[in-house]
Amino acid sequence: MRPLSVAAWTAARGLRRLRDLRGSHPGCRFPRSWALAVTRLVVMATPSGIERKVRHLGNDVQSIYELLAAISSTLQRHGNRLNELGEDLQAHGVRLDGIDGRLEGLGGQMEEVLTLLRR
Repeated sequence: MRPLSVAAWTAARGLRRLRDLRGSHPGCRFPRSWALAVTRLVVMATPSGIERKVRHLGNDVQSIYELLAAISSTLQRHGNRLNELGEDLQAHGVRLDGIDGRLEGLGGQMEEVLTLLRR
């Protein structure tokens, strides 16, 4: 029989205490899910289980950083495009102001023509 690691021994001892509490207090009923959770803890407390969990968490962190980098570059591109569109909008505004001025001038000329025609 292989000796238990400190973490596995501690978890197994916690499971025994849970079972002892369940038996010593008849009015207090612990759900079966607690025992299952502690059993899972014993399985995960083995060195290979802990290493596997640490690797999994490391991969999760790496994936989060990759997603953040992709989001950052997308935000940068969107910001650049919004600046371009803002400049275009400003140029169109200037152009429309010029057209508006010319239309006002034409409106004045039309009024003069109508005045002359009415005479």
